Amino acid sequence: MPVNSGNKLPKDHLDIDKPEQIRRFSDRENHPLKQRKTSPIAALAAKHGKAHSEARDAMLMRTHSPIAVWHIV
Repeated sequence: MPVNSGNKLPKDHLDIDKPEQIRRFSDRENHPLKQRKTSPIAALAAKHGKAHSEARDAMLMRTHSPIAVWHIV
C-alpha cells in the first residue's frame, strides 16, 4: 500500500563475510555473556551457507525494484 501511494521503500541488507561470521560464532560459543545469542538456526545456516547465500541472492533480485530498492551494506 505505501509503495502504491507513490512512496519509495528503501530496504537495507547487512552482509557479513565468512571470516567475520566464523569469528562471531566462535566469540559467542566461548564468551559466557554472549552464549545466549547462539541458536540452532544460526548453526544450521552456517552449515548450509552456500544454499542460504543463493536463496538470499534470488530473494534480493526478485524483490528489488525502482520504488523498493535494496541497499546492501
